[in-house]
Amino acid sequence: MDKASDVSAYLSGVYVDKSVGSVGNQATEEEKELLDIYHNCFNDDDIDCQLICAVLDHINRNSSPDGAILVFLPGLDDILAVKDIILSDSKKFNPRNYEIFILHSQMQSSDQKRVFNRLSNNIRKIILSTNIAETSLTIDDVVFVIDLGKVKEKSFDSLMGISSLKSVWISQSSVRQRRGRAGRTRPGVCYHLFSKHRYQSLQRFQLPEILRIPIHEVCLQSKLLVPNNEMSIHEFLSAAIDPPSIASSKLLVPNNEMSIHEFLSAAIDPPSIASVRASVQLLKTIDALDSTEQLTQLGVRLLDLPIEPNYGKMLLYSILLRCVEPVLTIVSAFAYRDPFMIPSVMEKQKSLKAIKKMFCESNSFSDHIIYLNAFNRWLEIQSTNDRYAFCRHNLISNTTMTLIDGIRRQILGQLQSAGFIRHDSDDHNRNAHKWVAIKAALCAGAYPKLIHFDENLGQFWCQKDKIRFHGSSQLNSDPNTDKFVGNHSKLRKLMPTNWYIYEEMIQMGRTSYAKTMTAVSTVTVALFAGKPVAADGQQPVTDLDSQSHLQIDDWIRFDSNAQTIKIASYLKEEIHNLFARQIDSLSRVTSQRSRDIDNSVVDNVIQVLENEELVAGFGVLDGTGLRPRVGPIGPQFAHKYDSRPYHSNRQFRNQKSKFKANQRFF
Repeated sequence: MDKASDVSAYLSGVYVDKSVGSVGNQATEEEKELLDIYHNCFNDDDIDCQLICAVLDHINRNSSPDGAILVFLPGLDDILAVKDIILSDSKKFNPRNYEIFILHSQMQSSDQKRVFNRLSNNIRKIILSTNIAETSLTIDDVVFVIDLGKVKEKSFDSLMGISSLKSVWISQSSVRQRRGRAGRTRPGVCYHLFSKHRYQSLQRFQLPEILRIPIHEVCLQSKLLVPNNEMSIHEFLSAAIDPPSIASSKLLVPNNEMSIHEFLSAAIDPPSIASVRASVQLLKTIDALDSTEQLTQLGVRLLDLPIEPNYGKMLLYSILLRCVEPVLTIVSAFAYRDPFMIPSVMEKQKSLKAIKKMFCESNSFSDHIIYLNAFNRWLEIQSTNDRYAFCRHNLISNTTMTLIDGIRRQILGQLQSAGFIRHDSDDHNRNAHKWVAIKAALCAGAYPKLIHFDENLGQFWCQKDKIRFHGSSQLNSDPNTDKFVGNHSKLRKLMPTNWYIYEEMIQMGRTSYAKTMTAVSTVTVALFAGKPVAADGQQPVTDLDSQSHLQIDDWIRFDSNAQTIKIASYLKEEIHNLFARQIDSLSRVTSQRSRDIDNSVVDNVIQVLENEELVAGFGVLDGTGLRPRVGPIGPQFAHKYDSRPYHSNRQFRNQKSKFKANQRFF
């Protein structure tokens, strides 16, 4: 059907609130027929930008221009698509009669504040927004709301370890919330561009977060709350909505050992078995849990940090390698959100990649360093006005930077109060200017988030599937020409290594993409990824030139001559033992001689990494910018960090002390 001419007829078949709060009557046979015709012409799960523009035209022709129109769209790509259609159709949308505003959480606040400005009576305000306008803010002159019933929602596939951002149908509660945005100061109208039948099929409320995000930290924290005797298990299960009997409790939890899954299954909306098993397996992989799901000493230490276990392990290795400050900055940025904003104008989106390239060192082959350098440059600026100017010029959110700085200080205070570092010394930053040390700490914590280029297949692979570099990464373009390189083999020739760590894997269609990547040397992976396992190099070797291999977990294997494998195995074991001693020594004082020996081991390992990277072709990276030129974390600055215990509940702390009394490591 012709959407422009028959939109009024079609709208009679969709869910339209002529007065805010009503739900409309049942559709007539004619309306149902029109709806069926439309559904046969267009997939209900897609975004019909043409229909949205037809509704906008319908409102413009049948109402005065003093009422603003708020359009709810799933994501920025849909917003820009609708905007382009409006701008390209000057017959229906006279540029002198309207002004378009865009609302998105990743846009600069200066652009978003303009939406609250009142326009003259002859100009209509058209607001294209994501669900940020659903609850986060109220625009009082909005009279009309167009609701597609969609939202971009992030979900996590626990089996594949892949995140995806998909357009999904909103809940009935969100429909009511969006309806309430219309007519805040006078009667308004809301157009829900979906049928009454669709509305009835929507969930009442949004899917709980525990069912759609990684629950690694939840699983680790739950180990402190799991009851460990028959009476406490029964008391715990008796609090359930449908509590079992004491006899049933014994059958549900034999041997008085409740697993993480059994504990979380008592939640109102329990996560799936697959999700819990995947998280528990990850915690075992990073040595936070042992094979029987008991906390290791590393797991106990990770519980002292209010961040994801992988990030906590990064920080602990940064203490070992004496490069705390830069790793802390990177971890704080990832623990909150990306500080870079999305430009409202399409032409500026190209400049965003150029800005990121400016913060990326040419020899770093890293996306992580972008966030580090951007934050350090921001922190060096003392004036608040100058910071705002810096952020506007570089498409950065000053508010996000301020919050990242607050998270950074809070975590630092937690490291100090837990005894990981001393507040009166800056020795933990002795190697903060060495990029190889920072990458080693990131690699140790990021594992198993590794990518390897298979020379035989000409493909990049992660642990479970082949993968591509995300378009936002600086690693998918030629460093000399800045041109995108789509061919994997050509891209590999531009890189000095076959190995890369990544922050997140997302799925777009059938393809998996890695975001926020850093190239690491083979030696870095061999020494810091995973835990030591039996290797040929650990056995007595008579022929040093014979072939041998080093196996890391069940999917990484390094083949080389026996002498090289023996040295690598020895260094990996020494690093692992040193890390274990560092964690174990937090509760007792060590001698100066012992600290000097440990420092010597760390210095030698870093020297090995530097030499290997030079041979591989990484080049020399000037590390002076890896720490801010003012305000470093050290004894010369008397910041009063928040050192409150992370576990404020007394029962929670007492349970943790029981685990510490019977410490187990690896």
